[in-house]
Amino acid sequence: MKSSIFLGIISLVFSTLCFGQKGESWTEFDTIKVYPGRILLEYKTYIDSVLTEQGGAFHYPDSSKLPKTNTSAKAEESSFSLSEVQLHGTVKHINKDGKYRVGHYVKGRKVSMRYYDADGAEISSKDFGNN
Repeated sequence: MKSSIFLGIISLVFSTLCFGQKGESWTEFDTIKVYPGRILLEYKTYIDSVLTEQGGAFHYPDSSKLPKTNTSAKAEESSFSLSEVQLHGTVKHINKDGKYRVGHYVKGRKVSMRYYDADGAEISSKDFGNN
């Protein structure tokens, strides 16, 4: 019995060491300007404490109502939140190998995209890794 418990603990520790932990990611937002019906944000996304993307976006918060039915004859309304985010301005995405791309957006529409190697020299989309 003790040996089976010991083997179970060892296999659990071994599997944790072999597979490791999943990377932690988060996004920080900073409000730049508030307009009626939308908010201009600056954001930064991190994976394992490494900056992977930064840029600007418009956030369009909204609230809607959805009818909710249940088994009784009484119908209730349930409110829920929807939101939309559109990239706006300059957005920089950084790969693990140091290559990065810089895109320019206007209210969600991509205007241009340029690709760079880790030293900052402009490269083609194919050299960046896009097919």
